[in-house]
Amino acid sequence: MKIYPPKGFSLVELLTVVSIVSFLLLAISHSISHIKNRKLDAEANRLANVIKLVVDRTAIIKRSMAIDIFSDHYQIREKFRGSWSLINTGILKPHHFKMSLRLSKAEHQILVNSKGFTKNHKFYFYDENDLSKKYFFFINELGQVSVKKNNEF
Repeated sequence: MKIYPPKGFSLVELLTVVSIVSFLLLAISHSISHIKNRKLDAEANRLANVIKLVVDRTAIIKRSMAIDIFSDHYQIREKFRGSWSLINTGILKPHHFKMSLRLSKAEHQILVNSKGFTKNHKFYFYDENDLSKKYFFFINELGQVSVKKNNEF
């Protein structure tokens, strides 16, 4: 004897719902990891743009500047009338890395002379949660910055 309407769900209906939910979870997890990678890229690009800005500023205002990069933040100092002063305004104010980026060494200093020149610099940042993600910074004498991720080599 059949019961109408049937009580419960059929196996096909359950499998369909489970497959749709699993597909949605896969898409969401992929987008979340992609967002984190984009934030790390943005943080690395921000530092590269700050370095370019400091080089341009030194050439324009004819003052030496220093970028002090520490493991979790950076700051910019300007030489004015023989003494170094910390810049505390605008995009050049001290910045703490919002993501889990860390510098490869305890600290690194980039000195830019009053003509906008510096020496060659090579250093990298890594994601402390995923050590395979590294951002390599290359700065030449003219202050040109290039950033490469470890998968771009």
